Amino acid sequence: MIEEDAHELSKSIKGVFEEKRQVHTEMFLYNSLGEKKLLYILQTPRIDENSNVKHIVCAAVDITERGKFEDELFKTTIIKTSDAI
Repeated sequence: MIEEDAHELSKSIKGVFEEKRQVHTEMFLYNSLGEKKLLYILQTPRIDENSNVKHIVCAAVDITERGKFEDELFKTTIIKTSDAI
């Protein structure tokens, strides 16, 4: 993980501790092979009896292909819309 990625992820985690609520984010991160991946990240705080965050459970799903598909769909829509005008 490069330093910029670590900083962005750290800011997101800090927000979960401060707000004490579940956070959904999409973030580009680099994997161990140096490939840029788009991840959907879900961060869920576990709250103790004193309303303090004990820990955070994180789950991430690689949605890179979905992101590429959405980009292509957007480009196609723009082209078709401009052809209609």
